Amino acid sequence: MLSENCLNLLKYKKFLLKEFDTMTNKEALVFAKENITNEEVIQKLEAMIAALERKAENRKPTSKQIENEAFKEMIVNFLKANEGQKFTVTEIQMAIPELNPQNVPNQRASAIIRGLVEKEVLTKVIEKRKSYFAIA
Repeated sequence: MLSENCLNLLKYKKFLLKEFDTMTNKEALVFAKENITNEEVIQKLEAMIAALERKAENRKPTSKQIENEAFKEMIVNFLKANEGQKFTVTEIQMAIPELNPQNVPNQRASAIIRGLVEKEVLTKVIEKRKSYFAIA
C-alpha cells in the first residue's frame, strides 16, 4: 500500500524522466528517501539502493563490449601509425582487416569511432560534408 507521498514521488520521477531523461533508479530512490519521513519506507528504500549498488558492482562487460574495446585499440594504433593523415570510417575499416565492412557494419564502426572522438582520443574534421578522423 503506497502512501500519497510515494505516489507523488513516483509521478515526479516520471515527470523528470520525460523532462530531462537523466534520472537513474538510484537517484530516484535517494530522492524519495530524502523526502519521506516514514521510517519503515526509508528502510525499504535503503535496501533497494543497496541492491542496486550490488548489482552495479557485479556487472561484467558483454562480449560485444570486449570486442569493441579491441577494435578501439586497433583503430588508435592504425591512426597513430598514420599520424598526420585523416581517414573516413570506411577507409579505416578497409585498412584494418578485422573491421572489414563484411565483418563489422559501418554503423557499428562509426559508433566506436564516435566514442573515441567523445573521449578526445581522435579528432573529427568535416570537409565537403564528409567526416574524416585522425589521432588527437
